[in-house]
Order: sequence, then C-alpha cells, then structure tokens
Amino acid sequence: MLTIVEIIEMERAKIARRQPTDEELRRIPLERPAKVSGRLSEFIQVQDSRQSMAEFASLVQLTKRDGFHTELSQEETEGRFNNLQRGDPDALRYWLDGQVVVDLRDLGISGRLGPDKRPGLADLMADLSRGEREDVTGTIYLSSEGLSRLSRDQDRIVSAQLLKLMKDANCRLRTPFAVYNPRIEADWRELRERFEDAAKQSRHLQREHFGPKIRSKAAKGEHVGSQVSPGFIIDVTGAKSSGARVFGKWLPYTPHAHIVIRALEEYVRYQGSEYRAAQALRGLVFPFFPPELDWMATRSCLRNCLKTDKGYIITPEVIDGLAGQLALIGTWKWSDILIPNNHRSIVPEELFREAYALRSRRGGKPRGRAAYFEPLDWDGLLWCVSHDAPRRISGHASNGTWVCDRDYHNGLGLYCFRLDHRIISRPLTEGFLKCLDLRPYAREVFDELQTRSVCIDAEEAMCKHQKTQLSNRLANLENNLGSADPELEESYRRQIKQVKADLRALLRKPAPSPVTLADIDRVQHFLDNLEGEWQKLSPALRNRLLRLVIDHVEIVYKPGHIQAVVIWKTGFKQKIDIEWQVGNSSRERRWTGEQDRLLKNLWPTSTQAVLMAAFPDRIWRGIIARAKKLGLARKVRHYPSYWRPWTADDDARLTELYLANATVEVIAEELGRSVQAVAGRASMLKINRPSRSRFLKRKLNWEILNFYGFEGASP
Repeated sequence: MLTIVEIIEMERAKIARRQPTDEELRRIPLERPAKVSGRLSEFIQVQDSRQSMAEFASLVQLTKRDGFHTELSQEETEGRFNNLQRGDPDALRYWLDGQVVVDLRDLGISGRLGPDKRPGLADLMADLSRGEREDVTGTIYLSSEGLSRLSRDQDRIVSAQLLKLMKDANCRLRTPFAVYNPRIEADWRELRERFEDAAKQSRHLQREHFGPKIRSKAAKGEHVGSQVSPGFIIDVTGAKSSGARVFGKWLPYTPHAHIVIRALEEYVRYQGSEYRAAQALRGLVFPFFPPELDWMATRSCLRNCLKTDKGYIITPEVIDGLAGQLALIGTWKWSDILIPNNHRSIVPEELFREAYALRSRRGGKPRGRAAYFEPLDWDGLLWCVSHDAPRRISGHASNGTWVCDRDYHNGLGLYCFRLDHRIISRPLTEGFLKCLDLRPYAREVFDELQTRSVCIDAEEAMCKHQKTQLSNRLANLENNLGSADPELEESYRRQIKQVKADLRALLRKPAPSPVTLADIDRVQHFLDNLEGEWQKLSPALRNRLLRLVIDHVEIVYKPGHIQAVVIWKTGFKQKIDIEWQVGNSSRERRWTGEQDRLLKNLWPTSTQAVLMAAFPDRIWRGIIARAKKLGLARKVRHYPSYWRPWTADDDARLTELYLANATVEVIAEELGRSVQAVAGRASMLKINRPSRSRFLKRKLNWEILNFYGFEGASP
C-alpha cells in the first residue's frame, strides 16, 4: 500500500516529466527577438514584384500584432521598402528596431545558393547555432511563399541544417497563416516536405528556363558547368557585363597532361589495378594551378582529391576515372551528346584503348540489392593512433574484419592492418563487462518501472480526454464557417488547420505499453547475469549500449601485438594488451617496407640460419619467394638438408591431427618434421580445417590493466 508521501512524490515526478503540449510549443516567445526575412532571386524581381515587397513590409506589422515591441510605423516601413524598389543605393537592407530585426540582405540572390553566398542566411544560421538563449532569434517571419524564401537548395543540405538549428534553438516559423515549431513531430515533417517542394520547384524552373540554353551550348562541344578532367583547362572566349567569364571548349594543359599519360601507363602495366598503379605513382602529384588559372581550382575535378604542399594526390579513384574519360582522346560527352574530335587529345589512342578495355573487363554481372549486416560490437569506437593523426578503424561486418586502410585507398601506402574482428572484440568486451556493474542501479530501475506502471492508466485517460476536446473544437469551428466577414472566415480556417494538425499528431502518438511483472523479472535477471546475457543481445543493440558508455578506444598495432586503451565517458581508462600468433593469411603476413630493406641487405651473403633468425615469423620458402620477387641475387651456396619421403601412415596421421585442430608445431613434433614441411604437405593434400575452428588455431592472450587495481589474464 502506497503512503501519502509516496503518492505526493509520484505526482511531483509526473509533473516534472510532463512534456509541453503542441500548443505551448507553437506559442510565440515574446521574450526573444523576432526576425523578418525577405529574399527574391533577382534584382529585377525586387523592382517588379510589388506584391511580394508589400507582403514583406506587412510582416513588420504582423510582429507588432503578435506582441513584439517596435516603433516602426506602417508608413515608415513601406517607405524603406519603396526605396529598395527604386534602387536607392543608400536604402537600408538590415535594421533593428526594438525586438524586431528586418534582414533584406538576400534580396536579388538565388535561393539555390548556400550561406557562403548569402549573408542574410549565414547570419541567421550563425545566430541559431548558439542554441536556445534569450538573445537568439525565437521567431522567423516569412511571407506566404514560406520556406522557399529561406532556401531552394536542390541538394537539401541547407534545408536539413536549418531544420536542425531551428529545433535546437526552439525557434518558431511564422507565416501570415500559421506558426510552426520543428520540435513538434508533425510540424517537422510538414516543414521538411515544404523544403522538398521548394527544391523540386527550383529544379523544375532551372530545367524549363535554362535547360534548352545549356543543351544548345553542350551540342557545340562547349563547357556547360561539368567538372573538368585532369589534363585540361577551359578556353575563355569572353566576359559578361557582370564580369563573369564566358567559356568555350576544353584545352590541353601540359603540366597535367603528361601525368595523365603516366597514370594510364601504370594502370595498363598492372592490368587494370588502380590501387597498384596508385602505389607505383606514390610521390607524383598534379601540381596546383598557377595564379593566372586560379579560377580552374574550383572547376577541375581535382578539387575533390587529397592535397599535399606540392599538389593533388593521384588516388585510385582518379586513375579509375581517367581510364573511362573519353575527353582524353578528344571526344566530348555530355548527357546523350557525343562529339568525336571536339578538341585536341592528350593521350595516345592505343594507350587509352588498352586502359578502357581493362576498365570495361571488370564489369561482370549487374549488382543486386545490398545485403544488410548488423554492425560489429565496437564499430565506430576504435581509432588507430599509429599515425600522425588518429584514424577511425573501419568495421566490415560482412566478412568480420577490422581494417585501417586509409593510406591504401588514397594511394599513399599499404594497409596498416586487417584483422579478424574477434582478435580485438573479445578482449575489449571482457574488460568492458567486468567493469560495467549495473546492479547498484537495479533499485532505481525497478522504481522507475513501477512508477511507469502506475502512471500508464492516467496517461491513457489524459490522451483520450485531449482527443475528445480537439474533436469537439474542430466540430464547432467547422459549424461556424460561412461567415460574411472575410477576416473572421480566414481566422476560422487557420484555427481548423491548426486543430487538425494537433489531432493528427495526437493520433500518431504511440500508445504507452503496460509494464508487467514479467518485464521486471526479465530486467532483474539481465542485470544479475550481465556477462551471460550480453551475447543474447543483437549486435546492433550491443553497439548502441557500448556507445552510451564508451567514448573511444585507442589502438596501437604491431604484428602479433595490440595495445588498446579504452576511454570511458566518465574519464576512466583501461589498458588492454593483446597478443596472438600471427596466422598464415596473406593479410597478416604482408611484407613491410622495413622488412624488404632488411632482406635486401642480408640476402646476398647471409646464411639460411641468419635469415631465419632475422625473420622468425616466416618460413624459408616464403623468404626465397620474396627475394625472387625483389630480384635479389644469392652469393652464398646452401645445401639441402636430409629429406625423408612421406608415407601413407604419415599422411593419415597428418590429416587426423589437422582436422582435430592441433597446431602446426604439435603436428611437426609428433611426425618428426619441420613446420614448413607439415604446412606444405597439408597444402598439397588440400586438407582444410573446419570453418568453425580456423580462428581458434591462433592462441590469443590478453591482459587487462588499470581496472580498479585488477589485473588478470585470460586465454
């Protein structure tokens, strides 16, 4: 039985948890400033669109009717807008009066442009980025055109940023007909749809007005705005009255053209491998454009490449694009337009045909729908700190690997490492679960569940009461339609629209799920048996739980050894040292540049014993193969050791031990042979270990340090 004190505390908790209603969220905050925003795409519209300019002026009076303080009269406001329409150079475009800011700096600027080209939009976004504060804009006033006056960004990037900033700042959007707040789910969806409509309308207008003109110019083989291929610049044929350049056809650019030829030669040499070609070209870059061609820096596709102090890096993506770029042999391609011999070629035709054939050869069958794989447990939390700057480690759930390969994909070097995910995940998870003890919070969890079960009926009754109220209000408003007063009629319609939106939001609100005794027992069992219950959770849920507690993990990798530092969001750190036997896969046994240099020094004169001691994790046959690939000459004569033929009994015992998952060292000791001989014989007989045991062939050890004084090792 609950006591009176407990009942009062529960009621206080319900009041504290109560979320503001949609009506409260739409209420205009008069304690925060308001901003009237006006924009037209061209200056000729400023002069001709008298209705739009008059509507901008009426927004100032609307702020006064809403309760904001400003001394601006209607006559003075209209006078300022008239000065702008007449083209007065001294006309104000931005002013602050009382609580109202009028920002007209974007008049004559296209809504497709971003904040870097629109000072009014940039100032608004910077203001909203400061969050929900008293001096931050609380209400944005727009004309009946709505969100299209804020942005017509066809990529939806600016619109998404604006919606997020308005939501974070709890900013309302006010038009002559309605008030919106992105913190309301229904309003968020409606605003997003209106931004989408503005983007579609912008694309349609651009296609209708500019499409024929652009296509006509492209049909002549002239530049129409697409990115320029490496090895070319654009011919400037004139200038517009505004100072903008008029472009013609593409022209060869010698400083880049000879690098393009070199890149395609390496691509052909390595039979279509853009990654190996990029490795061969490491150190060679496309030089920056000189000052007289600085305008090409934003028009060349090289702007998307990584840069060094000397120029643009030749990445595998650049080489792949060059192999399919018809412009290199003088052919102009735009949409469905194809013009041979449009401009001078920069690549020999035979070289391009070879590269194009290699690129086309890899086509294969068409791709199907991508399969979904749930993320690895620690995905997004691991960082490799073995570089000048930390790099995020990629988690490949499809094949279960952790990969640090940014240098490889950028054409700057080889893989840093590529490992089976369990080598890192198992030790980290064990250390995490031993440190994560949720039992002290079990009482709070149970109290919250019990409070929720008591409040569930009250929430359902309140929701039902709100639905009834809104339905009755909607019916009364619809009965009042048909008034002779236009203003009153318009007021009724606005209220009906608002009530319908509130009712839709209430109907879409999910019904609270009741909490049963079985739920409480399930939580109790999970908290008491966390380590055992962890693996029963889905990988996605485990990843979400880890992200709530762990800030990041710093990884330092060496072959056979990893040092991991787990940094919790509380500031606590764990150091975990992981060691394992390096496997026989090519990923883990890749030769490094340092090992190649050591082999070049030792191979000519050193004996087999010295070489085996210098490379203890490699077999003699592998060292010979690497020396042969590097073209090294041997000056020391070595003699083969005693060789004993394999018998049928040896093969049978080898197969039995191999399938039983015995290590190669144990098999070699029992059969009286070398590790190399055992591995070679198993390969020749095509003996494969069971798939479930392949990972276990490596002996994995880890040690957890700095764990509240605990130190332990686990095999």
